[in-house]
Amino acid sequence: MEDILKQILSELKGIKTEIGELKTGQARLEAGQQKLHQNLIESLGAYTEKIVESEIERLSRQ
Repeated sequence: MEDILKQILSELKGIKTEIGELKTGQARLEAGQQKLHQNLIESLGAYTEKIVESEIERLSRQ
């Protein structure tokens, strides 16, 4: 009986470690997603700005 309890406790410790690793991984993924979102917004802004500049130049030549 005692051996079974020790085995269960050992397995629970392993599960606790895995849950901690999953939480850490999730936090890293969320940080990466936020950075990706920010980069996408910045890139779209720069792209839009270049389109507007090109249109202004084109219109000023007419």
